[in-house]
Amino acid sequence: MLVPDRLYSAYVFDLDGTIYLGDELLPGAKRLVEELRAREIPVRFLSNNPTKDPDQYAAKLNRVGLPTPVSEIVNTVVTMTRWIQDNHPDAVVYPIAEPPLVRALLTAGIRMSSDPAEIDIVSPATTGPSPTRSSRSRSTPSGSTSARSWSRPTRTGSARSPAGAASPTAPPSSPRSRPAPG
Repeated sequence: MLVPDRLYSAYVFDLDGTIYLGDELLPGAKRLVEELRAREIPVRFLSNNPTKDPDQYAAKLNRVGLPTPVSEIVNTVVTMTRWIQDNHPDAVVYPIAEPPLVRALLTAGIRMSSDPAEIDIVSPATTGPSPTRSSRSRSTPSGSTSARSWSRPTRTGSARSPAGAASPTAPPSSPRSRPAPG
């Protein structure tokens, strides 16, 4: 058995495949987390899965025998919401997202719309690439910005969402057209 030669000041674990697999804790996961907590070493959990929010992860950890407060769990739902609040609190978002992100944006008071004339950020919550810029948006959560400033331009033009994209205000099958970003 491999024994560590030192302890760190905090530990961050991915959830699926590291702490549990399906509905079962992996061997040694509970003992490890409980020992770290007994030593008062902070433990946090991460996931890149946007189909669940931290409340759902906390409930699952509780069910599998590892009670964990929501405040110790972070995923893409949390990071996306925080990024928008911190970087563009007045932005209008078109979320191409699972229900947990839409709920988080609503709870955070972030305005959402499917009206192309209002959209500042198109926000996909997937395990794929970072959120994309709409024809009006000036920044993405990866931190990149365009040469244009963030000031709101005249609300003209249109936007398009992929077929089947979720929207808080428009049916998922509403096709839209968007001119190429200029």
